[in-house]
Amino acid sequence: MNFFCVYKGNPDLKWSFNMNIYIVGTSGVGKTTLANQLSQKYGLEHVELDAELFLEGWKARKKSVFRKRVMKKVFTLQKERKSWIMCGNYRVIIPRLSRDLDLIIWLDYSFYLIFWRLLKRTFRRLLSQEKCCGDNQESWRQQFYSRKSIFLWMFKTFLKNKIRYSRLMQKETYKHKVVRLRSPKELRYFVKKINERFSI
Repeated sequence: MNFFCVYKGNPDLKWSFNMNIYIVGTSGVGKTTLANQLSQKYGLEHVELDAELFLEGWKARKKSVFRKRVMKKVFTLQKERKSWIMCGNYRVIIPRLSRDLDLIIWLDYSFYLIFWRLLKRTFRRLLSQEKCCGDNQESWRQQFYSRKSIFLWMFKTFLKNKIRYSRLMQKETYKHKVVRLRSPKELRYFVKKINERFSI
């Protein structure tokens, strides 16, 4: 099943759902939500990077172990001829996927929108005791009374991510693979065009 389209955000980009996708953007922007939607609708294997990184109790695996686990999954999916989708901002992953990566979706929303989304997500997880990042749960202390707060992380990385992915778009290896979406409206348009031109 091949589907090709040219998206207005990158006129050089031609793609199909026999492809591997990586979604990037600041924490809270909606990467996992989009990955789940595309995975379920188009049969892509969702490799959850946060689940691969974190052990129970928010203990992070060593970078080398994390990288090997992810690459092993990718290799297995390649052998099975299955396409995959990932999301995250992991520096140790994207360069090692450059050959296999077909599309990078950058959700580049405003600071205030991301903060509002992150706030709502955090309260939802806290009140429902929802599992995330593998078998972990967020706590009030972690998010509002510690240096591990996701809000502090968002403040620290928002500008860094903008600079990082702007530079990524200029690199020869990636510049024809990136779609930059600056608002939920642009994302809705993007998904609408996919749905109009591709059906299972």
